Amino acid sequence: MNSLQKSSLAKVLCENGDHIDRIPRNVFLNAMYPRDYVPCSHIEDMDLEPWRGCCNENMAGPNAGKIRIF
Repeated sequence: MNSLQKSSLAKVLCENGDHIDRIPRNVFLNAMYPRDYVPCSHIEDMDLEPWRGCCNENMAGPNAGKIRIF
């Protein structure tokens, strides 16, 4: 749960946007540039370690790898 609480839209935008190197920590608030902007490297990464084994366990069995369309 702590890992999920550390995630932020700012980090997602930094990692997936084109040429974004500074961003406000809270992208939903009106921010003044450059005062309220931080380097993307200062925004903490989400630790995915707690989910390391989840996919192998969930992909076992007769339905492994099958996609269901509803």
